[in-house]
Amino acid sequence: MPSLPYVLALRAVESLINQALRFDPATQQRLAALDGKCIYIETEAPRLSLMVQIRPGRIRLGAESDQRPHATIEAHSVALLKLALAQQPQLI
Repeated sequence: MPSLPYVLALRAVESLINQALRFDPATQQRLAALDGKCIYIETEAPRLSLMVQIRPGRIRLGAESDQRPHATIEAHSVALLKLALAQQPQLI
């Protein structure tokens, strides 16, 4: 079972992402194609694991899920962060 600080941190990050999505209709449109999908992400250094559930117009982050993931991403945290911050993001 995940710790309370971890769950609270996930909720805060989830809130920030969803606020940003409200101002980015293009990304919302691309995410719509993934509606209902679930992605499991596991990183090293620091070791984190989380489930990303894509819902209409928003995402949901969780430490665990009863839903089986449609895809799994395993990477070093720095490499994943570089992909996310690239000029032409590859993650979506």
